[in-house]
Amino acid sequence: MSDAWKNPVPVWTEPTSASVVRVAGRGLLAGLWGALALFVPWALLAVVLWIFSAVAFLHAVLAIANLARNKGVLLMLTPSGTLEWPQSYQETWLGRPRDWVDGPTINVVEHAGMGVPSLVEPRVTLKGATQELVNLPLYRVSPVEFAKAVNAVVAERGIVLKAYGRS
Repeated sequence: MSDAWKNPVPVWTEPTSASVVRVAGRGLLAGLWGALALFVPWALLAVVLWIFSAVAFLHAVLAIANLARNKGVLLMLTPSGTLEWPQSYQETWLGRPRDWVDGPTINVVEHAGMGVPSLVEPRVTLKGATQELVNLPLYRVSPVEFAKAVNAVVAERGIVLKAYGRS
């Protein structure tokens, strides 16, 4: 008997470029706030900008820590047979409930577009037997292609994702 399912299995990951852009953007924002704090002539405003810079820097550090923790995985198959969104450090510290979806058949429902071009579109909701996982980014992959890719991994566990729409 195989023990391949004793650990969570990555099912969907974000592109490396998306991770790099997120971390770099947060780091640049911290640098921008810090640079503004250096050149502003009013001490009170400089203090506020330093605080913004520190918060942005912490946000960038947490993005790196979360990447190290989750390795870019957005959706994983747990040993119990559910599809779960791995929690970030912030979600763990704040006691946020886990996002997961279960059931033998999971429907993939595409959200309406944002109206502004985005690299993470489309976003989908996975609807299972008792739970739903909302706002999963597909990074320019259609819901049908996403369902095919995930089904290749989860079919052995008796789970089927069904997507309708464009392919």
